[in-house]
Amino acid sequence: MEQSNDLSRLLKSFNRLDNYVAKYIYEKYITDINYNNGESSNESYVSFVNKIFSLERPRIITQKESLETDLSNMEIADEEYDKDPKEFKTSQFDSLPDIKRCSFIRKHKNKYKRCANGIVNDDSDMCYKHIESKNMYWDKWCKVLEEIKK
Repeated sequence: MEQSNDLSRLLKSFNRLDNYVAKYIYEKYITDINYNNGESSNESYVSFVNKIFSLERPRIITQKESLETDLSNMEIADEEYDKDPKEFKTSQFDSLPDIKRCSFIRKHKNKYKRCANGIVNDDSDMCYKHIESKNMYWDKWCKVLEEIKK
């Protein structure tokens, strides 16, 4: 319990330090006259803080969010591929269709991710990189996929 309090105090201290630094930078360099063209900046402090700390971007992307994004991109590509496979252009989509995508699962930053490369040929389900590799995370990836689809 005491360790939890120490960590929360440390986190508050870091946040306070972040705010002091951001306020100093804003007052020193943003509100002063812009030396390039002699005009002052109209940017508000709140928008400045949001921009430098990237508050609009999620800081931690979970396995669920990552997989849902990948599945939705693949679904869009699947629909277009099913309409006309000969006219399908891979450069227009964020993912390959499921049947044209390598099924090798890798672990990256504690998340399971499916390889985004195309398969070697129609007889294989792996890309040229993973044709000889053992797909050791396949079962774990399937479990995560089932949990997310529930």
